Amino acid sequence: MFNWVKRKKWLVVNTVLAGLLVSLLGIQLVDRSDVIDRSVKIGVGNEKVITLGSVAYAAGSVDYAYDGTDDDVQFQAALDALPVTGGRLVDVSAVQKNFSTTVARAIDNVIIEGAGDGSYFTNNGVTTIFDAGVQNGWVFRNFRTDAGFIDVATTADYIIENVTNDATLVGKTVRTATLVVAASDSSESSKAQADYVANGVADNVEIQAAIDVLPNTGGKIILSEGTFVLATSINITYSHTLEGAGKGATIITGVAGEAVINIAPVDGTYVYPEGASFRNFKTSGGKYGLYFGTYAGQSLTENVIVQGASDFGIYISSGSGWGNTFVNVMAFNNGMASVDTGGLYLDTNQATFTGSKFDANGTGIILAGGYNNSFFGTVVEGNNYHGVWGKGTAQFVTFNNVCMETNNNVDAANIYDFLIEESAAYWTISDFKLTGTKVTKSIQSSANNMVLISGYAGGAVSLTGSFGQIIQSNITSPAITGTQGEQTNRENRWLGYTENKYIRMVNSNPWAQVAPEGGVVIYRAAGGDNHFSASQVTGDAFVLGVASSNISNTASGYIQIAGKTTKLKVNGTDNISIGDWLGTSGTLWIASKVTTGNTAFAIAREAYTEDDDNGVIDALIISPRVVP
Repeated sequence: MFNWVKRKKWLVVNTVLAGLLVSLLGIQLVDRSDVIDRSVKIGVGNEKVITLGSVAYAAGSVDYAYDGTDDDVQFQAALDALPVTGGRLVDVSAVQKNFSTTVARAIDNVIIEGAGDGSYFTNNGVTTIFDAGVQNGWVFRNFRTDAGFIDVATTADYIIENVTNDATLVGKTVRTATLVVAASDSSESSKAQADYVANGVADNVEIQAAIDVLPNTGGKIILSEGTFVLATSINITYSHTLEGAGKGATIITGVAGEAVINIAPVDGTYVYPEGASFRNFKTSGGKYGLYFGTYAGQSLTENVIVQGASDFGIYISSGSGWGNTFVNVMAFNNGMASVDTGGLYLDTNQATFTGSKFDANGTGIILAGGYNNSFFGTVVEGNNYHGVWGKGTAQFVTFNNVCMETNNNVDAANIYDFLIEESAAYWTISDFKLTGTKVTKSIQSSANNMVLISGYAGGAVSLTGSFGQIIQSNITSPAITGTQGEQTNRENRWLGYTENKYIRMVNSNPWAQVAPEGGVVIYRAAGGDNHFSASQVTGDAFVLGVASSNISNTASGYIQIAGKTTKLKVNGTDNISIGDWLGTSGTLWIASKVTTGNTAFAIAREAYTEDDDNGVIDALIISPRVVP
């Protein structure tokens, strides 16, 4: 009796505890009549399912039972029973299904899911089992088919996951915005995962086909490891991304006389390739590695090598637009035969190169025009002719932390590390090292307003511009000469500036306003080389400095472009602290705090926090630069 009582108590206690556990965990044992289930189940019937939670794939019986002969009939009926918005079909039977025709329906968002390899769909080994047609959002998961497999050739948006085609396991995800192209010599794994597989002959066909499938608003093409051999250019006509497996792993070989990659819009369209991106590959051969044509601005190129082009590794045309960015790019062995060809041709505005190298080209860099182009951490070495050639109207150019070694390899006459012609102006070269056994002429400049800050020049420096030269802080050179302008060579104290610098310019602002003392001014190309105006743009790249006195419209006066000022007009809406970068504010003649990506021309030496345009503060005027 005692043992029976103890056992009864034990049963009661454990029953209560089990009930509490079920309640606390939210576990329910539900009948399928109590469950709203958007899935349709297909199977052999009489399978019991215990469902945890609020969703059931099956509970008690299936919705459709195969007849074992023409099982496609039941499957098609189940598919047809789904709403037009799509749904899920779950095969819960691990047995062979015999089809006599293809199952298909013209709706999006269908999921067909099996129970693993045991869910085996078979026909005659030729006829397609399931056909997604042109519909999108289809998912095939966890089953096996005979060699008829699944037809997804005309859909651009699908997933195949853990599905075995005869004896080959397939796992593939395809989205409209990302497509994969495998090289003919890539791995079998890469080919199996690819949407397109090149054959090693005219591989531009497969790459271009993938690009043309992408929406006009963007998308990505991923190139596998291996070599792609082109018969004509790859054309990027919209803001697409072309990405390889690494600059040493993916090689795109071009054809003579054509660009390897041509970035330009389709004629007659109003959608442009602005914002295109290029990553992790190498181009080889061709006339150009990368050619930026009309409206090809605001692009990003990173971790790319351009090698062996006959004319230029990178060619950025005058109509390409502004704001192209290049990071960790190398131009090697391009345009080697002539001083007029080489690593880079640049004739546009606000391009930025960071951590890039121009090695063993004809001329390393040719700047033919544009303004506010910047090079940071640049190496220019071993080029046959000039390192950098400012041969056009390239103005407001910045080279910071630049290293040049052993250019001028052909020993031709009049070859320089930097050759900056008279039509160029407002160049700043800072923290530079120009050296090498063949350097006899480091810098030759006839440009206006040449600024050198802190550097070593192994050869002679000659500055002969007609509008004043500025050399500041710790310049080491065997000879610095100049027939015009002023020169200083003094100890670097704060960003290299130890005294004030001024240039005389004409006020030609379109509002016919007086430039106030301490007002911020910008270069105005429309007026001429020595004209200035005001700006309504925050962080304007054309910024020059501040007016040293009131300057009437059409009159000339002095603009301070370097050194300390106590008269800078500012707006303090975005609180200004000592040490902040300052640029144009968007209000005429007024400066404000600027941040990363904007152009700064001054550093605050006094705080100002009032929400108005009435501030007048101490500041240090510096050469314009993009805030890092």
